[in-house]
Amino acid sequence: LEFNIYFERSFANLDLSAASSSFDFTREGMGCSDGTVASLADEIKVEIADILKMTILDRISIIDLACHDSKNEVKANIEILPFIERRKLKRGLRPSDQKHAHQLYHELKEGSGGDE
Repeated sequence: LEFNIYFERSFANLDLSAASSSFDFTREGMGCSDGTVASLADEIKVEIADILKMTILDRISIIDLACHDSKNEVKANIEILPFIERRKLKRGLRPSDQKHAHQLYHELKEGSGGDE
């Protein structure tokens, strides 16, 4: 028997500068209730931005936010949006503000202890 099977592969052209990253974020020891969980959104965004040393909070979007008051924790689905260059703002930016969302996700994971 003679086989005529050929494999070809091609690599996709990925533009990481236009990609976003989404992940689940859990904050333990944060008292909340269903009525107050929405007010914690800004606090969570600031906490993530502080860990990543970012000044632009509008790149961090909270998709979903839930309170687990029996566990005393808040769970959020977060999306880090791609960096959009704005000439007027470029002077006051930190280097971390201009990083790809994928890179910021990995820095956040390493800075928070990962999936431990």
